[in-house]
Amino acid sequence: MQVINPIPYRTVTNQKHQELIIEIRKADFSGILFEDGKSTFSFDSIDCNSVVIKNDDEIDFEQIHLTFTNSFIGNLTVASVNSKNLHISIFRSVVSGKIENDKIAGIEFLNCFINNHFFLINQYKVRIGFGKSGYKTEWEVLLRNRGLDYDKLRKEAQSYHLNDCTIIDVSSELTNPDTANIQLDLSLLYTKKVSHQSTGVTGVHLNSLSISGIAQGPVSIENTRVKNLYLYDFSPKEPVSFYNIEPFPVPTDSKIGIHKCNLDNVWFDNVYFNKYARVSLYRTKFSKTTFTSCNFPEYYSNFDTFMPIENVHYPEKRTSNDPKDMYEIFLQLKKAVEATGNYYEAQKFQAFSNNALNRIPDIPGSDKFILWSSRWSNANGLSYTNAIWGLLIFTIPMYILYLWSISRMFNCNGFDSSLVGSYFSFIDITHRPDFITDKKEFTFFTLIIDYFNKLLVGFFIYQFVAAFRKYGKK
Repeated sequence: MQVINPIPYRTVTNQKHQELIIEIRKADFSGILFEDGKSTFSFDSIDCNSVVIKNDDEIDFEQIHLTFTNSFIGNLTVASVNSKNLHISIFRSVVSGKIENDKIAGIEFLNCFINNHFFLINQYKVRIGFGKSGYKTEWEVLLRNRGLDYDKLRKEAQSYHLNDCTIIDVSSELTNPDTANIQLDLSLLYTKKVSHQSTGVTGVHLNSLSISGIAQGPVSIENTRVKNLYLYDFSPKEPVSFYNIEPFPVPTDSKIGIHKCNLDNVWFDNVYFNKYARVSLYRTKFSKTTFTSCNFPEYYSNFDTFMPIENVHYPEKRTSNDPKDMYEIFLQLKKAVEATGNYYEAQKFQAFSNNALNRIPDIPGSDKFILWSSRWSNANGLSYTNAIWGLLIFTIPMYILYLWSISRMFNCNGFDSSLVGSYFSFIDITHRPDFITDKKEFTFFTLIIDYFNKLLVGFFIYQFVAAFRKYGKK
């Protein structure tokens, strides 16, 4: 065990220890004047399995800034802090550990690799950042001296766990290729223990983002690629926004899991729900959630990726009431997008809710027939082309039967081309039964066929008009 009492504004470099204790003492500040813009204590290129920071004295100094650069720290902890304005910065280092102390003024990670996990608990201000120029080149030189490979290290899982932190800032200035393969996990937990002020996550690549608890301040997640997004027991009191969120370019197993949340204060803007392989909405209230410019699946069959399951990792474990749960989900989504004036998505979700309703076992057979026929004839009000095709598919055979019943088809006479034009009179719902021939040539089936045809024509005309005027509905 090595104990160091660092002298302000002197750099400690090239130290290697199993366990290092850094004691920040009041006596070491005797006669020291504050120098703005300089780190009070600097540690460069240290290699330790364990580093413990101790500050038992209350030091009256304008700002105490402790920095680690180009270092390898197996486990970083803080034993005690009794001075105000203690800031800890870690630059371009490989580090893991746990810091739980509410007296630290701020802690910063810049261009760091986390060796598995780092826990930050009850911190006032946390900043995690990735700079842009020279990132890979600088790391390759540093890691080569330790016998480590940059490409291998960046693919290993590394996780930040931020519990009850007051101010959180996570950002990146790197281009997509620089961060695409970094397996970075970010977990945010909010409880009533700490008065949360703000959270901002911008421009990063995340393997997973997990948010839970009661956020008392605004939360903003913007321009971020998130492979797996998890919201568990999340009930924010202030506005929360997700802007321009999508998975990685090849989202073969990307997931969104929203579990027992109240999302009344949440705004999803430009979120690509359709690009995620699985979306679980389980026992969540989101009818008052704001959705703008979001991308959802276009067809009901593609909504198989949406499922009301308790655990998004186990899609096979569906509830026994799955169709009704899906019905309620679509109704909530309809209400949410309708509130923003997005009728295009609203009437689409209404159609999808009807499809889900048809799957509920205890729905009466007559209602199931109505739902089925509406889905087939105009896609529940979405497609007027379905009505046109339905009209042709049903009325052409009916017209052939009508001609057969009056002996104008399947007889020994030649082809009468005028009968082709008469088809349009046949599908005129106001036509007279004898529009082709006298009533004396009618058989028993002629009027039956003609009457039944008028019913079909009227049905498809109604379905056509209903679908064609879908944007005129309120």
